[in-house]
Amino acid sequence: MNLFLAELRRITHRRLTWIFMAIALGIVLLASGMTALTSHTEPTPSQLANAEEVWAADQERVAECQESPPPANDDPDFTCEDRAYSQSKEDYYDMFTSTFVFSDEAPYFILRLTVVGGLLMLILGSSLIGAEWRSGGMSNLLLWHPTRMKVLWSKLTASLIACTVALSALIVIVFLAYYVAAAVRGDVGTLDGEWWAAFLPKAGRAVVLSMFMALFGITITYLGRHTAIAGGVVAATLILNMLMVGFARLALELKYPQMWSLNTWVNAWFDGELTLTHFPESADVVTEPETMTLTYGTVGIAMLVTTVVLLALSSWTFRKRDIA
Repeated sequence: MNLFLAELRRITHRRLTWIFMAIALGIVLLASGMTALTSHTEPTPSQLANAEEVWAADQERVAECQESPPPANDDPDFTCEDRAYSQSKEDYYDMFTSTFVFSDEAPYFILRLTVVGGLLMLILGSSLIGAEWRSGGMSNLLLWHPTRMKVLWSKLTASLIACTVALSALIVIVFLAYYVAAAVRGDVGTLDGEWWAAFLPKAGRAVVLSMFMALFGITITYLGRHTAIAGGVVAATLILNMLMVGFARLALELKYPQMWSLNTWVNAWFDGELTLTHFPESADVVTEPETMTLTYGTVGIAMLVTTVVLLALSSWTFRKRDIA
């Protein structure tokens, strides 16, 4: 327990931790501030002018159609009013007015910013372990605590608990920042029980994904002993993933090449499920598209297997490798 508390104390007292917290807070304030600045409950003069211009052009097209209507056999359901976006000028004003509705748009921003926080946690977690390897602090620590597995799991547990607290606080801060932006320059919308029932599981899965990212960085650093190795592995994974998606689509001609995309798995994890579509090539008959549903349970199993493999490799390496 003393080792665990000492590790928590070291994390909270490290300068880089507070720098990353300041960066995360700055990103949140910048993003919510930009959203507030671009949101308008009433159209601005320039938006009114644009709406009036488009409305006048549509009315001119309707008048030209009424003067020389098209042949009736072209489309019997067509009317000249269909050439306009709407018959109400107010709809044109709404088309050019960008209003931030918290209940509709905030979950997207909250979840994505949580993933950005997870990326910061990945860098921070890997730097915590990498700095100890580089400075020789890990070797000195094992002189006082020769039980390597206790050291490994104490550091890992302390890092994950710190990441969980930080990410939960980040979600609350993002929520409040966008709520204020909507209250001041937009529309809060309806936050009823149905909205919370849909949002809270997604927020929980966002925290789990961010913790997985932090765990990935920490375990890779245990394997490579350098912070840069974790960053290199992440960059290589993203680049190879893009190449694999293109290869699966063009060379292998797989039915669902999107399955190879990390973005597909992340969206399925957030939304609960994602349906992939394949249109069979047929020159003679029109066939129904084939579909496959990727659920968050499948993504969770993949994350769990990856976690077990990374923990097993890092534990075995840390136990067997020379610490000098």
